[in-house]
Amino acid sequence: MEESNEQNNCLGKTCVCEVVKLPDLKITEIRCDRENSRIGYVIKNLGEGAAPKGHATVLRVDRTVVARDIVGVELKPEESHEGWFKEYEWPECHTIEVEVCADSYNEVEESNEQNNCLGKTCVCEVEKLPDLEITEIRCDRENSRIGYVIRNAGEGVAPEGHATVLRVDGAVVERDMVDVELTPGGSHESWFGEYDWPECHTIEVEVCADSYNEVEESNEQNNCLGRTCVCEVERLPDLVITGVWRNYSQICYRIKNVGESMPSPAGAAAPVTYCNALFIDGEQVAEDCINNALEHDEELERCFDYEWRITPPYDTIMVCADFGEDITESDEENNCLERVIPASPPLPQKACGCFEPINSMPG
Repeated sequence: MEESNEQNNCLGKTCVCEVVKLPDLKITEIRCDRENSRIGYVIKNLGEGAAPKGHATVLRVDRTVVARDIVGVELKPEESHEGWFKEYEWPECHTIEVEVCADSYNEVEESNEQNNCLGKTCVCEVEKLPDLEITEIRCDRENSRIGYVIRNAGEGVAPEGHATVLRVDGAVVERDMVDVELTPGGSHESWFGEYDWPECHTIEVEVCADSYNEVEESNEQNNCLGRTCVCEVERLPDLVITGVWRNYSQICYRIKNVGESMPSPAGAAAPVTYCNALFIDGEQVAEDCINNALEHDEELERCFDYEWRITPPYDTIMVCADFGEDITESDEENNCLERVIPASPPLPQKACGCFEPINSMPG
């Protein structure tokens, strides 16, 4: 075409390719909260553009989708957001394989769609707790008291300040405060200081550790121990003089153990050496020591190695068993026997060669 100006037909321009700035959502942390049985996460925008709100973060546990959380805030570049999966409760006590994925439904256009997920193993770490148990009940009849041994059989430390309770015949009668910390395997011995075991009663005893549940334990069912505390009456001998008589110029006697007897060595037989005393008119004039035991109801006849001459008109003769109190007896008030022996002329000697004075028969 013929134009008036053939020099202005062209126009030039620079077309610039402007790259759109996109966000890049990434899970940077998974939080395993065992105490509150929940799973949380941190999401961050690593891109150059803002990420709008309203996209979903998804939780997979052992490869199964179990919950989702909507990110309700806009995330500018380098901003982070923390969230928790409220619909999921971490079972007690399980170790689980967790995967958390940002923008799981591809609602946000991102510069990188391959880095949305993060995995982690959430381990259930069982809390190490103490376990208090009563391992021994002590029945101290001699001091009329009840004691116990408490032990921490658990894996955690038991703090001080918990109460141990004593029940007698089903009723709570006393408590004792444990004032020491018990490490795993540690024990503590104590006595119930305000309880006086009645004399003489056999009692049914139960002792319970941490009776008011002040200490959290791994096992709350093994705190108590029971025992029968038996009042065993000590079985003792009882020596009595059952007869006193004269034989010529000697004084003879019969001694008997009327007490209880038990097998050696804890028996109630009189010990090996004990001495019996002879009194004439209130004055001790001789003793006779015996070197063998007397069992229950066993008796023995003995004579004092003493030449007796009567003082007319009569002598008062008293013989006391175990005069030196060498042994413990069930009755210490019945050891002596007293007899009045009158003076009398000598009697003729019998053909057998025996002399039998008046009142000479034992008894």
